[in-house]
Amino acid sequence: MMKKCFLILLNVCGLTLFAAAQGVEVGLLVGGSVYSGDLSPTEYGIYTKDIRLAGGVLARFPIGNVFKIRLGVAAGRVSGAEREFDSSYVVIRPSFQSTIAEATLVGEFYPLPNGTIQPYVFGGIGGYRFNPQAGFDGGWVDLQPLGTEGQGLPGYQEPYKLTQLNIPFGLGVKLVFNDTWSLGFEFGWRKLFTDYLDDISIQPVIYSDVLTGNGPLAASFSNALITNPEDNNAKNPYVRGGDNLDWYHIGGFTLTYFLGGGGGDNGLVGGGRKIRGGGRNKRTGCPTNF
Repeated sequence: MMKKCFLILLNVCGLTLFAAAQGVEVGLLVGGSVYSGDLSPTEYGIYTKDIRLAGGVLARFPIGNVFKIRLGVAAGRVSGAEREFDSSYVVIRPSFQSTIAEATLVGEFYPLPNGTIQPYVFGGIGGYRFNPQAGFDGGWVDLQPLGTEGQGLPGYQEPYKLTQLNIPFGLGVKLVFNDTWSLGFEFGWRKLFTDYLDDISIQPVIYSDVLTGNGPLAASFSNALITNPEDNNAKNPYVRGGDNLDWYHIGGFTLTYFLGGGGGDNGLVGGGRKIRGGGRNKRTGCPTNF
């Protein structure tokens, strides 16, 4: 795995150096990450109390005047807690947190490429790693190995994967200061293919199954309302989550540097460089450089 990562890094570096003369941008993203799911007030909303710090690095490769290909690596943290949003509030699920590490490959489209202010939209594909945890005994415990919804037991699903694909998309705007620097702001959604970012899904669960098969810690995180294994509710199925998949979002400020300059010339989004000189000497007809 390390060898593969090293080869990929070498290829990316080589591509970056090869394309430097064409207005490639490299830079930083500093902002926040936030989760939407079963432990947020609305499935697709953004709960500001759960915004956490996020950051990353990126490289943009121009394709023509209005398109760019962007490689990005980012990391952040998401969290959620079951709060009293309405009168039906019950504590059945624990609060959670998870680190997120992602790598993305997206295309950017700039409808107004000529100018100092350049809005854009983006979309593509990515991969990410997550690891939901819950508070326990003054620390944090990993939830996926516990099988809080009976994962791994007969009649239940297999444990979910902690490394998965996503679809990143969003919008942003970039302010090009000169032929060297630009400052931008963007916000991106991450469409996921799992409902276990928060370790909570719609799998029907029976407390006694989890208790017997995966242990008391898994059972307590599965349903905090049941404390007596002899309770009739311990033998009845319950569902912990909603019907929709989880999401996470990353947004923030970007600061990029144009390799080789050319970022502001002609206002080209691709960092196109003006061809200076190139005229012919009237006497000799030879190209003139200046």
